[in-house]
Amino acid sequence: MVVNSINFLILLLFFYGRTLAHKDKVKHGKVMIAVILGDFLLLLYLTIFREALDSVDRRMPPLLIVHIVLALITVVAYAMAISNGIKLLKGQEEVRSKMKLIDRIAVPGRTLVFVTSLMLFLSK
Repeated sequence: MVVNSINFLILLLFFYGRTLAHKDKVKHGKVMIAVILGDFLLLLYLTIFREALDSVDRRMPPLLIVHIVLALITVVAYAMAISNGIKLLKGQEEVRSKMKLIDRIAVPGRTLVFVTSLMLFLSK
């Protein structure tokens, strides 16, 4: 339950950070970096202390497979967002359309990671 609570707080921070995108670009960047670090720390915790990657095999429930795929998509979107976000902060406006596309992937991906995590918790 603690993991899902942290997951939810990261999701709330994610949506708060998105609201800052047009208001305060510097604060937006800082909040989104905190979101990404929070997600990576949560992933690191699950990998090390819950041995999450040790249980990856063909006998996993389909919902867990969906959860892992969504999490991987979100991580890739994060990497792309960091790369393009740095370019935007440097004034390279031509990457703005890429950031919008990344946002269209990251928002549902991150939201569904939380939803599937909660569904997995409730199915135990």
